Amino acid sequence: MGSLSNVGTPDGWAGMLIGAEHLSKDPNSNLDSLSEWEQKIIFDFDQTVPIIVHEYVHLQQKNASESTLLDLAIMEGAADFITHLILGQPTDPRVFDFGVANEEKLWVQFETQMNGENTDDWLFNTDNPETGYPGNLGYFIGFRICESYYHQAVDKKSAIKEMLEIRDFEKFLKDSAYGSKY
Repeated sequence: MGSLSNVGTPDGWAGMLIGAEHLSKDPNSNLDSLSEWEQKIIFDFDQTVPIIVHEYVHLQQKNASESTLLDLAIMEGAADFITHLILGQPTDPRVFDFGVANEEKLWVQFETQMNGENTDDWLFNTDNPETGYPGNLGYFIGFRICESYYHQAVDKKSAIKEMLEIRDFEKFLKDSAYGSKY
């Protein structure tokens, strides 16, 4: 149990750390004593396995250093995509469903910011009441980039290995052909 600071993180020394306090909500949970922000980062108990698998995928990643929004979105998206391949379900169904329903609009917005380092609108955030967008939509964009890359690949096993070892995130995006459909 932690202090609501991190849902999960790979740790080179300890292995993997999971913030169990984030994965404790059920229909009877009373969250009234928590702030509005804290309430948004408490997830349903049924998301425990997908989140643990997602974090385990991060332990396997040996990517080049990431610095841009694109780099980070692809890293997170790869963890979500591989989790989806393993479990057959999205890590965060609410974000995934919103992303599918608004994909073209989200891509157009993401593309204008992807080479910068500001992740505030896309990653490690909560719902935005001004836009009505759920938080962490960069995970969805990264998922779709990785999904497109995977479907383009003849050798699916090699495609997964490449996702875990990306050296050039811009080339990976180009090779995925994801942005070309808009």
